[in-house]
Amino acid sequence: MSYYQKSLKLREKIKDKKGIASTLNNIGLIYRNLGFYDKTSEYYFKSLKIREEIGVKKDISGSLNNIGILYLNLKKYNQALQFYLNSLKISEEINDKIGVAGTNNNIGLVYWNKGDHDKALAHHFKALELYEELNEKSGIAKTLNNIGNDYNRSNQNTKALEFYMKALKIKETIGDKRGIASTLSNGARLYLNLGKLKQAREFLKRGLEIAKKIKAKDLLREIYQVFSELYEIKKDDKNAFKYFKLYSKIKDEIFTEESNKQIALLQTIYETEKKEKEAEIYKLKNVELAEANREIQQKNKELNIHREHLEEIVRERTKELISSNKQLKREIHEHKLLDKALQKSNERLKKLLEETVNGLVSALEIRDPYTAGHQKRVAILANAIAKSMKLSQEQIDGIRISATLHDIGKMEVPGEILSKPGKLSDIQFSLIKNHPQAGYEILKSIEFPWPVAKIVYQHHEKLNGSGYPQGLSGDEIILEAKILCVADVVEAMASHRPYRPARGIDATLEEIQKNKRILYDPEVVDVCYRLFKNKGFNFHE
Repeated sequence: MSYYQKSLKLREKIKDKKGIASTLNNIGLIYRNLGFYDKTSEYYFKSLKIREEIGVKKDISGSLNNIGILYLNLKKYNQALQFYLNSLKISEEINDKIGVAGTNNNIGLVYWNKGDHDKALAHHFKALELYEELNEKSGIAKTLNNIGNDYNRSNQNTKALEFYMKALKIKETIGDKRGIASTLSNGARLYLNLGKLKQAREFLKRGLEIAKKIKAKDLLREIYQVFSELYEIKKDDKNAFKYFKLYSKIKDEIFTEESNKQIALLQTIYETEKKEKEAEIYKLKNVELAEANREIQQKNKELNIHREHLEEIVRERTKELISSNKQLKREIHEHKLLDKALQKSNERLKKLLEETVNGLVSALEIRDPYTAGHQKRVAILANAIAKSMKLSQEQIDGIRISATLHDIGKMEVPGEILSKPGKLSDIQFSLIKNHPQAGYEILKSIEFPWPVAKIVYQHHEKLNGSGYPQGLSGDEIILEAKILCVADVVEAMASHRPYRPARGIDATLEEIQKNKRILYDPEVVDVCYRLFKNKGFNFHE
């Protein structure tokens, strides 16, 4: 602190605005780690004001992000989110990937505190992807810890512990003491929830020792609170009360009424000065507008001089245009006749395609009525998913037609295999697995206006590459095939099969939720889940 105070005086003496703003920001960071949030806000807002005057966007984004962190610590989540979103907008404008990753991380924390698990997880995974792309170890560790918190909140304890341990390992490698203490505190709370009191106490002891050394009041507050809960579970009222008092003391030091007033006042001052600056700019613009108005009046005089001459030219051109207009009307009439002919041709083509599709479906229905009924129900669900995802009408039509034909390749599979009630042999299953390839071969020669053959070919591929027949993964699989895959799996699992009873829609939805991001596209799974749970979808719609 002493070093930064001396540095601030020196930079003020030489009028180094950028250096002043940076030093003010660093002093604010020290006060934040010490838990003096009123002082933190004072220095943060001063730094932001100077950075806005200088106009370096990356620095402005950093200040906005820091103020968002301050409000997050104060549990003022709406204010925090507003500052984070402003910071994110600037970082995206200047393509600052580190800034985008850090702000997404913090936005995830806001949603975590507000109880919106899905949004929190989405922002944290986006941050993790960027940090891993940049090989930014500190950011990776911090984000892994946050994802652990997300899974902890949703009671996915195994996943939570996995991410905490990954975060702890990286933080210990890079020597991030504050991060180590924070992750130890989170891990202790998880062990507490699992009833593993010994492991919880070991994590708390390690975290407390580090938090004391770095004088991090906010971390001490969290650790004392978990210690109190630990001893309460152990029926040790004396120690439970002791740590609760320590927790309450630090909490009161951090969240004083005077601090909250001071922070609110500083924000008001900052916003007032910003409005005054905008008003000054508005006045300057009025002066500029007045000057522009005088120039316009002069131009109007010059225009009036030319107007009479132009009117004569217009009269002459009008005669020419009347003649041209007659010719144009004749051409329009001819185009209308052509449009009608084209429309009739398109209608005939559409009817021909429908007849082709119906013919293929009818052929399969005669041979295997179950598969034909399955295709129809899959088409209904796939169509509903595509509409809910707000895809274009062209994509929706392509998905519906593809779903109606997706198992057409089973025409080449012996009927006794399709209806076999018991377990299939390896050879029999390999024949079944060949049906996407067979369907592709049947459909590729038909000139659909959509990639029907390709969609059918890929509808058994999985995100992690474990599908068939091509073993595609991730973005190698087109979106239409991802939608068809989920619709096919849901209908198949929820319906009766010769070799097993129906699993029911609740068990089916739980299965695809468990495997989203692994086997199935997460957006498609979420849309499908909402169709059944929130919109009452059924296969007879």
